[in-house]
Order: sequence, then C-alpha cells, then structure tokens
Amino acid sequence: MIGAGVGFALLPVLRRTSGRMDQEGGDPHPENPLVRHVEHFNSHPYLAGVALGAVARMEEEGLPAHAIRRFKTAIRGPLGSMGDSLIWASWLPTSLLAAAVALLLGAPWWLAVGLFLTGYNMVHFGLRAWGVNVGLREGPRVAEALQRADLLGKAERIASIGVLLLGLLTGLLVARGLEAGPAAVVGPWIPVAAFLFYLGVRKGAVLWSWTAGAVAVGLVVLGVLGGVR
Repeated sequence: MIGAGVGFALLPVLRRTSGRMDQEGGDPHPENPLVRHVEHFNSHPYLAGVALGAVARMEEEGLPAHAIRRFKTAIRGPLGSMGDSLIWASWLPTSLLAAAVALLLGAPWWLAVGLFLTGYNMVHFGLRAWGVNVGLREGPRVAEALQRADLLGKAERIASIGVLLLGLLTGLLVARGLEAGPAAVVGPWIPVAAFLFYLGVRKGAVLWSWTAGAVAVGLVVLGVLGGVR
C-alpha cells in the first residue's frame, strides 16, 4: 500500500547501484530494480523507514532480488504491529490526554493544542529518522536492533502513563461537574459506570490495577482541588 513511496525513496540508491553495475558489465538482476520496489508493501508509516534503510543497505551490497523480496515480506508485518502498539494504541491517545488535562487545568487552548502537536510530532519524526538510520546501519540484521530497542516495552510504559492521565482527567471532569451541581455529575456518568461495571465482571482480574490507579488519582485530584477552593 506504500510501495510507491518506498520505490520513490529508494531512487537515489537504485540510480547509484544501477550505474555501478553498468560500469561493471551489466545489471545482474533480470528486471528493472525500481519495478521490484513499487510492488505491494504494507507496514506502519512511522516504522517503514526501518525496512527502507535496510533495503537500501541490501541494494548497496548487491544482494539478490529474491533475498530482498523475502526480507520485505518478512519484516512488514512485525513493523506494522509494533507501530500500531507504540503509536496508535499508546503515544497518540497519551498525547491527547496530556493536552486535555492541560486544558482543564487552565492552560489556554492554543497552549494545549501546541503541547499535543509538539509532543506527538517530535516523537514520530524522531522515530522515522531513527528507523532509517538503524536500517542503514544493520541491513538485513535489523531484527536484532529492533529487539534491543524494545519498542513494545516502551508502548506498555507509555500506555501506563496514559492510564494515569485518564484518571487525572476523570477527576478534573468530576470536579467541574460538582461545581455545576450533583445532577451534572450523576447523569452523564451513569452509562460510564455501567460500562465499567461490565468490564469489571468480565475482565476484573486484568483491569483491577488500572482501575484502582485511575480511581486513586481521581480522588487525589478531587482532594487537592477541594483544598484549593
């Protein structure tokens, strides 16, 4: 799905290697190298640079076309899974929660938006640059570098921060509702409470620690805000 982008990004490498092969007496590949790289390739866009850098290294080293194809087929799935866990399931919602908390704590809207855009983009642009560099450095051995980077472990830690921010946000919303009157608090939270009760019955052992942490943070926030008032 992003094969055309991969082929375009590889153009400088392919031009250089094709020129070198012509000088050495012909292209060892029976097909145009660009055609091989605009085929179907689906992965997470922020981690596709890992495959891109590794493939560029493999082309520079003159590895056969079938080896490069096999590598691209093998790595696209893991990169997609790691990117989904790290970005869509962890960093993006955590960044949004941080901005929402800042807004409810009294930050101007433009500062909350700037906090989200700055934090989110710094991470994903940094991840893109890191991916290309590690791919160029490691080539087909990039799986070992990905294992050392422990991206899934980082995703879990970011998600834990997101849970704490969710508890803080909940406490702030409840505090705002108390200022507006009991009806403003009870009404909107009835379906939320029912849903959480259902999750507790079905997944209580798994969700208990997260729920306890969120409730604790919410109570602390309510206490602090009550003391300030």
